Amino acid sequence: MMPSEKSAILAFPAERQETNNKVILTLPDLTAAQQLKKTLLENSIITDSHIIIGQESSPRIKGKLSEDDNNTSEKISYHYTFELTSTEYQTLQEIETNVNATPHETTKPKQDTSTNKQLSFFAGLPREVIKTEIGQYLSTIDKKSLAHKNRHLSLWLKDEIKPANDLIRQFVTLVAHGKKDEVEAMLKDDPRLLLYKAEVVDEAGRTLYGTAYQIALGAKDISIHPGVKETEEMAEMIERYFKEKIPDGEKMMAEQKAEQFPKGWEDEEKIRKQNDSVALKKVFEAIKNAKVDQNGQLDKSAEEAVKTFQSYLKETQTRHIIKTGYHFNDALFEEACQLYEDNYSDFGGFNSPKNRLAAINVIGGIQAYFTANLAQAACTGFKRCVDEKKAIVRSKLLDDKRTLFFDSKLGVGHFVYSYFSGRVCMSAYCHTALVRRLAWSFSQLMSSKNENMDRVTQPKAASFLNY
Repeated sequence: MMPSEKSAILAFPAERQETNNKVILTLPDLTAAQQLKKTLLENSIITDSHIIIGQESSPRIKGKLSEDDNNTSEKISYHYTFELTSTEYQTLQEIETNVNATPHETTKPKQDTSTNKQLSFFAGLPREVIKTEIGQYLSTIDKKSLAHKNRHLSLWLKDEIKPANDLIRQFVTLVAHGKKDEVEAMLKDDPRLLLYKAEVVDEAGRTLYGTAYQIALGAKDISIHPGVKETEEMAEMIERYFKEKIPDGEKMMAEQKAEQFPKGWEDEEKIRKQNDSVALKKVFEAIKNAKVDQNGQLDKSAEEAVKTFQSYLKETQTRHIIKTGYHFNDALFEEACQLYEDNYSDFGGFNSPKNRLAAINVIGGIQAYFTANLAQAACTGFKRCVDEKKAIVRSKLLDDKRTLFFDSKLGVGHFVYSYFSGRVCMSAYCHTALVRRLAWSFSQLMSSKNENMDRVTQPKAASFLNY
């Protein structure tokens, strides 16, 4: 971490520290914090969901109460800490420079570049000329980009920033939902969509923050047959557009990988897997120890344990914004299937109350947090994905042609069996042989995906556009 220093560029006092491609700005009072908040929001550097001013903490901003060594109430003060990426801070610097510049100064006054001269000339044109006569030839992303580069253009084009942000959010949402064809259609219109971040929610209820490429990597939406053109998945398709359509695309791509998988991410992933395994073993142990009455009914302890486990899944998957690493722990699903097989006889065999509860509510409950491309692979058939060198079918419709994978009854009234296709499985299907085949085909799929993911998880310095 660099030593703390005064921020020379900001119009308000702030201490600045840099660490791991992050810039930490600490402001001494509420007025300064609110001013910075307004600047960040109006220029769409970060979104409103990242902003909390006060004593509560957020992933991006924290308000902290501090006091001196004398512990006197008169010397208590609030310090507000803003966490930005290096690129977000650079954008903030450029905006602050523009705000303090005269109408004819360029974005960076000391740099007399042709680009800045052109922007200054462009910004000096009448507002209606910029918005109508010239604006009709500019894309939504063109207008957003220009608004960030010049003070007067930001004033003239400020109404265009929200539509641009909405477009970016729509694009990244399509990635999170596994809609590969729709994503490619938007990339054909404007590949620069790959350079911007958005906060979106996937179909499992997770809140994700990143670029399209980062979301695809976090979801492991990657081919299991690398190098085979017909098996190109979301990540490979995005890589192709980076290489063919974005200047310095391979460099930008490497930087985005590095931010998605920063130093230490493997340690966090290991801890997550350990915690998941503990919670899973606990619920299986509770089911094993539960009593079954003469009418075949389980006592309440097993159902309560399952509810606790499902609450754990919801809490760990949806309580925070996921910005790094993987979205879903696929090892948890494999372990659940193995525990089901190991306990099958002790649980009472075919279609017993304990095995029904374990298959439908535990295994099905974990499936409810699959990423979109895993859900699509399940509907295609895990075995078929492995055996046939074709891309997965980008559908989440099960083989009955009426039930979607993320149906509200998944984990409550059924689980999904996948081998050559995906189908709804209720009580009569709770057999160890079925779950064994499900686990084997899933393991084959994930082994190939994880092997291919190894090539992208080496961290490098990151810096790119955000919104």
